[in-house]
Amino acid sequence: MYRGNTFADFVNVGGTRKKDVLFIAEAGVTYHFRATASSDSPYFVLRLGPAAPNESPETATEITGANISITGQNWTASNLSEGHPTIWYEWTAPNHGLIAYQNGTNSSTLVAHHGRIPTISSNLAYSVSSPRPPYVATNVAVTAGVTYYFGISTSPGTNVPFALNFHEKQVALGDLSGALLGGNTHWSLQSNTFFSAPHALQAGPLQPSQSAFIELVIYGPGTVSFRTRITGTSGAMTLAIGNAFSGITSINEYSGHHAWTPRAVTLSSNFTVLRWTMFSRGSDSETATGWIDNLEFTSRPPTPPNLSIRLVSRGSPVLGLQIQAGRITTIDTSTNLLDWMPFTNFLSLATTNRYLQIPPPTNVPTQFFRARVVPYP
Repeated sequence: MYRGNTFADFVNVGGTRKKDVLFIAEAGVTYHFRATASSDSPYFVLRLGPAAPNESPETATEITGANISITGQNWTASNLSEGHPTIWYEWTAPNHGLIAYQNGTNSSTLVAHHGRIPTISSNLAYSVSSPRPPYVATNVAVTAGVTYYFGISTSPGTNVPFALNFHEKQVALGDLSGALLGGNTHWSLQSNTFFSAPHALQAGPLQPSQSAFIELVIYGPGTVSFRTRITGTSGAMTLAIGNAFSGITSINEYSGHHAWTPRAVTLSSNFTVLRWTMFSRGSDSETATGWIDNLEFTSRPPTPPNLSIRLVSRGSPVLGLQIQAGRITTIDTSTNLLDWMPFTNFLSLATTNRYLQIPPPTNVPTQFFRARVVPYP
């Protein structure tokens, strides 16, 4: 692809062996295109128009409201080499509730995920891909304040529709208000069925193939204990355990109809994501309901930091500190062992030794230091 008025003046402005080329066209400038192919009939298409601004989740177009109908374009999308270029929208849930979303163009794929990090999985309940429109996902649970991303992959066009409808739902979570919810319905606190008064979490009744999950982030190694109950032989509950580095590390399953049963899992990481998912494997009209109660995390006591000090000849004193992986350790200083002031903080991904050269006291006869582990939030 060249610009210029004569062959001698041609300047290459893009394109070599690539299938698709994106370039900024300037008004009044003449462009020349050369297409070559191994077949007798080389295929050439020129798409001219404004650039698509929302070709990635990072540049997604923000949409707001409860009932949204919008039309976008991927006619000039730069990711044509991927086949059907994708355009993205982002929407933040104003409250807990259920959404339905759809895209009605031919040969489309509609995907959706949430933006909460870290997480066990960013996918929503549905990834819709069908040879026939309309492409509709209904009864998808969303969490208040969480941003969701919707990607539409379709043949290049100037009229790519997308619609989203939100219905608010009252969900009580108590101390678990920061949990991530998803699936086809919500986990919620209720006071009709519990092991220990006054309430327990409940998901359901779930229709066949429906699911509901609740996801929590746990800081620090320790033990998570809880009780489960399921009614309905088709019911099953899983607990997926993961962390920020290696994804899902294990999945525990508690299946079938059972009364209140104590459970416990040991967490060794300093940062763990837990997701409980209740679902129904039944057919026809069989339903299933699940409950969680007595959910409690008991953290492992931190390893006390080991603090030492040594004098270097003709130099300043050096503090030596052994710190525990993943725990913030604070060094405080005092002149009287009564009034302490923070001096510095240390954080390491591995248990290690740290050394710090400190200036000798000038205006006070004695200076004391202590080390302490900062509690998890």
